[in-house]
Amino acid sequence: MTRSAGIGFDRRVRSEWLDAIAARQVAGAKIADIRKFGQRLLRREYPGDDARAKTLTVMIHLWVDVPETAVALRDAAAKLLSEVDPAERVGLHWGLGLATYPFFRDVADASGRLLALQDNVSLTQLQRRLAERWGQRSTTERAAQRIVRSWIDWGVLNETAQRGTYAAGRKLEASGSLAAWLIEALLVAGEADSQSVAKARTNPQLFPFQLRVTGHELRRAPRLVVHRQSVDEDVVALRYRARPTLKRARQLALL
Repeated sequence: MTRSAGIGFDRRVRSEWLDAIAARQVAGAKIADIRKFGQRLLRREYPGDDARAKTLTVMIHLWVDVPETAVALRDAAAKLLSEVDPAERVGLHWGLGLATYPFFRDVADASGRLLALQDNVSLTQLQRRLAERWGQRSTTERAAQRIVRSWIDWGVLNETAQRGTYAAGRKLEASGSLAAWLIEALLVAGEADSQSVAKARTNPQLFPFQLRVTGHELRRAPRLVVHRQSVDEDVVALRYRARPTLKRARQLALL
């Protein structure tokens, strides 16, 4: 089924830029000031106004002007920003990418499924799978390529000797609060209200991460609830799933 929402995440975005935008958000800067800062941040990389504005829009939507459904998740990420190691900040960018951009989530899902079956993933394979969900269009192909380029910068994917083919980067370990937050991001991004803890830990959308968290630890997460479904299976769900207003839903459909 072809998705009707806009692609949104269609620019190459470096992790250091996201770190900088996130830091301004956490410091309580107003969105107008964050935009001015972002313009200065990107000016050398993107001297053209249009390319700079489009890249900044991706970052603002990821960390600042997020969908209503992701506000609590973003606020929790802001608190975690100062607690996690610099290398772990990629996990926060990744989780917000899943929760704010359906196209980003679908690229992650396709990549994770392919890498579970084989050592490498090619851009052609990704574009073919995405065409099934988003339609065969040049904008989809370009956006997928730019997300892949972003992930190479983030260390999530590595280039191989074969052009257009990529290998998974080193698994990033996530435990404690960060692991619980990533599972929360997975649930906010998804259509299902719950998922078994075991499946959440190995969900293809979280392929760059090695999640080390138990059902007992997830029970302490403030926005998650864990149920025992069988003798040896815990199911995790959002304590409360935010729903966008009709007006905001229409706005998101145009992104």
